[in-house]
Amino acid sequence: MMSSASLHQVNPESKKSGSGFARGCLIIACVCLSLFGLFMIWLLSGPEGGVRLQGEMEEYATLYNASNQFLRDGEELIAYYDVTVGLDGTEAAFVSNQRVFYLKNGYVSSIESAEITDVKHRVTSMNVEIIEVRGTKGGRLAIEIAPFNRGELFYKMLLEIWPKKVEGDN
Repeated sequence: MMSSASLHQVNPESKKSGSGFARGCLIIACVCLSLFGLFMIWLLSGPEGGVRLQGEMEEYATLYNASNQFLRDGEELIAYYDVTVGLDGTEAAFVSNQRVFYLKNGYVSSIESAEITDVKHRVTSMNVEIIEVRGTKGGRLAIEIAPFNRGELFYKMLLEIWPKKVEGDN
């Protein structure tokens, strides 16, 4: 006579009970990777960010500047940096042949080039470039440029419009 242990069949479904969790994790991972891929496609298909010079400006920036009339008569844009991730132009820093200015929440803060008293440039431990501009009338601008966005170029263009005082000038 056979023992009851030898007649016991293993249920094939019982082996799969642990794989339901793994299958769920795999599905979640696939969905996350798909969403990340779609985000990257969206991000890379739009306009290019970073500091842009006059001849490199994206069409959206040119149209945004023209429609909002930030530039005065005779003023020419030298450098531009769109701070926003979506590159919609609603927060941006500019260097023109007459001034440095910053647009945020519909307001423009500016310092005329003749009024610039000091320009400082530093790079943080996170590679964020910070450019600080001070004016004679107490105005201050702090421009933060994200890593790998050509912040040094913006700084150099700003220095080009700054007529540093000659020693002995009042």
